[in-house]
Amino acid sequence: MLVSILLFSNSIFAVDIVNKDKSSYRIQYDDAGTKHDEVLNPGKKLSSICGECTVRISGLGSFQAAGSDKIVIQNGEVKVE
Repeated sequence: MLVSILLFSNSIFAVDIVNKDKSSYRIQYDDAGTKHDEVLNPGKKLSSICGECTVRISGLGSFQAAGSDKIVIQNGEVKVE
């Protein structure tokens, strides 16, 4: 029971990335030891990528995010909300 609660709570509090920009960006992050390298196109979203991680966005830098944080790319800038 406790395991299922922990698994469920991790999926509720997971980092999202939203690209509100007009450009695509290469997104790199490590989720529980698995490295991910994806392209995020304009107007798209990556949902529940990790519980806590460092996200590298090509041309914009690295950003720490955890829990229910949302990383928003807009006008060539990044905000962690």
